[in-house]
Amino acid sequence: MIKKTRWNIITAKMYVGHILAVCAVTSLVVQAQNLCNSTACVLPNCRCFSDRSIPGYISPFQTPQIVTLTLQNNLNSAIKPLYDSLLNFRNPNNCTIRVSFYIEDKGTDYSIVSKYASQGHEIGIHSVNDTVPQNSSDWINMLKYMKIKLGVSGIPANTVVGVRAPFLSFGGTDEYIGIANNGMMYDSSCVTSNYVTPGTLKWPFTYDYDYGLFKCNIGKSVYQAFPGQWQVMLAAYKYNGTVCAVPDACPNVKTEGQAFDILNEAFLDHYLGDRAPYTMVITPEWMVTDYKKAGLIQFLTNITAHHDVWLVSQMQALEWVQHPTPLANIMDFAPWKC
Repeated sequence: MIKKTRWNIITAKMYVGHILAVCAVTSLVVQAQNLCNSTACVLPNCRCFSDRSIPGYISPFQTPQIVTLTLQNNLNSAIKPLYDSLLNFRNPNNCTIRVSFYIEDKGTDYSIVSKYASQGHEIGIHSVNDTVPQNSSDWINMLKYMKIKLGVSGIPANTVVGVRAPFLSFGGTDEYIGIANNGMMYDSSCVTSNYVTPGTLKWPFTYDYDYGLFKCNIGKSVYQAFPGQWQVMLAAYKYNGTVCAVPDACPNVKTEGQAFDILNEAFLDHYLGDRAPYTMVITPEWMVTDYKKAGLIQFLTNITAHHDVWLVSQMQALEWVQHPTPLANIMDFAPWKC
């Protein structure tokens, strides 16, 4: 039986969760936190790595909990029906949810990509053949090739702005050279196990400054500034004594209830804290496992029943960060309208 009881204690825990978020220790041993000029680095184009505030200094109670459902690898007729089962949920404004697809060229049917794009879903880049680029030239060429392939399929180049590295192996400086060279905007590959609890979860930030020692769990670091280029971090999952980069990597998810729990427990860490965006990385391997797909659908059913939770694409999430809007006015926030 699916566990729903944790939702019943949200109200009781909310106050405690927000106090923890405010009082949490934020001076982790990362020299990068002190390198950003918060007076000069302001929204909508810049946000410091060290900034612990909610964008716009909005209170947690007036901050929409952003959830981004991200789907990666190739798109074809075999996986499409499984993804379609996730896309009929609606946000509080009665608009259907939007997700982000990060496309791998090998094995992809671009007519399916085009259809999803026409429905308002975000299209980003994953890889050509699931191979990790080794240097900046590789990143430039891979992203350029993929943008051309997507362009031929009718996806405007200026809408393809996000990158998800193969195997979440963050490319660091080399990747951001590729991103900047191809007119893109953000990476969503950086997994962290340092910023995973209420009060430490990271809002997206920009690389306007060289953050030096800041590292992701997998891959390289960024050792130079890339003004206006965003990082959407991925909080590692902690579940039943294991730490996993993505839900599908946790070995102890064996039932529908456990599939629900791993997603829901991570969600509550965001929702009961400062409401930093919660990014889910869902793989085809997760979707072809019936009980995992069922647990995901149950989770989406639960969160979309709440007026302060919004399922949007990564780009829509960044648009909110750039132009923070409280819940009292969120129905008028143009990027989230139908």
